Amino acid sequence: MIPLITLKKDVQFNGQFTKIVDAMKGIAAARYHQLERQLSLFEPFAEVAASLLAGIDVGRLNHPLVRPTVARTAVVLVTSDEGFLGGLNAQIVVAGLEEGGPEVWVTAIGSQARNYLRHEGRSVTYFPGIIDATRAQAALTVRDHLMQQVREGVCGKIIVVYARALSFAVQQVQVETLVPCTAWVSKLVQSTSVNTEWESEPSDVVAYVVGHWMAHRLEEIFALSRLA
Repeated sequence: MIPLITLKKDVQFNGQFTKIVDAMKGIAAARYHQLERQLSLFEPFAEVAASLLAGIDVGRLNHPLVRPTVARTAVVLVTSDEGFLGGLNAQIVVAGLEEGGPEVWVTAIGSQARNYLRHEGRSVTYFPGIIDATRAQAALTVRDHLMQQVREGVCGKIIVVYARALSFAVQQVQVETLVPCTAWVSKLVQSTSVNTEWESEPSDVVAYVVGHWMAHRLEEIFALSRLA
């Protein structure tokens, strides 16, 4: 039989613990709504980029950002270094490895994905976790790294896997294709054969537009991941 004094202490502890958990929930909810208010997605950017590329009929262009020269897939795993997110991070990693296939080439954003993959004996290119103040610069750095791999023939397809918050309590793992660019151009506009005069070479236009769009989209994904 448990002594009454022990039961009393257990009840007091449970009461205090419940208050701590409630306080943590309140802090998390406040932070979530703060980030949600700060989140700004400029969706017309993608539509404009797609319309520019459709104007040169990218489907017929022989360019590595349009027509992959190698079959290998590069996967960008965007994970969080925050606490209590091990399960969500694991879902992102598993989904990325499944999408990438047996010869997947992995880039990890955040130490959790890196640690998980190294434990599995996989090689990985690592970038630090997302910090709001340097999010834009981080997107540019990752963009430059990815485009270099495409130019050098390391990979032909690039996908990014991340968590998106559907609500304060519900997150969903998302998979997006960045390269080849036809994967997202075709979803936004129909290919057109309009006779357009370009001062630059079509291949240069593709590299310029896709590069800017990738940096923009990666920054948005990093923001969405932070919210989740």
